[in-house]
Amino acid sequence: MMEQLRALHPVLPDLAVVAGLLLGALATYWLARAILVKALHRLAGYTAHTWDDALIAHRVPSRVAQLLPVTVIYLGVDYMPLFEGDIEAGLLRATGVYTILVVTFTVTALLSAANAIYESYPISRQRPLKGFAQLLKLVVIIIGLLLVIAALLDQEPWVLLSGFGAMTAVLLLIFKDTILSLVASVQLT
Repeated sequence: MMEQLRALHPVLPDLAVVAGLLLGALATYWLARAILVKALHRLAGYTAHTWDDALIAHRVPSRVAQLLPVTVIYLGVDYMPLFEGDIEAGLLRATGVYTILVVTFTVTALLSAANAIYESYPISRQRPLKGFAQLLKLVVIIIGLLLVIAALLDQEPWVLLSGFGAMTAVLLLIFKDTILSLVASVQLT
């Protein structure tokens, strides 16, 4: 079949592989949404537990379902002879960035669901953890952004962290008096 397509035009087999890969990714996403997510929605409706309802309310299964088509594309890039060299590296980098973003959003949704589950208990009125959950979400988002920037620049995250550290040290030297006056005003207050 591929030889027949190649006889018509040399690029047609490559385009057929790309179309097959995109259809496979689309089918994977559709199956994940149709089977996995809907089954979890139904299952959550039948159980008496509230934790699964919180996971559904914060769309955790839908976010996990978004990882499957990206995995198909990531694994299928090696089978596309049309994309070699820089194009293949760019596609792998783009799928890596998307994976990092989806995992970041999934973890923040899990933290929101965990906070919603905790708030359903009576002890949450005396010891609220919403501030800690928001702080953890902020840390996860910062780590996710750092990993996205590192993936886009094709650098190690540690290189970026050392650059941020050096930049912070310079800023602390430049604005030393301003920072000290801010600290003093807070202490006086």
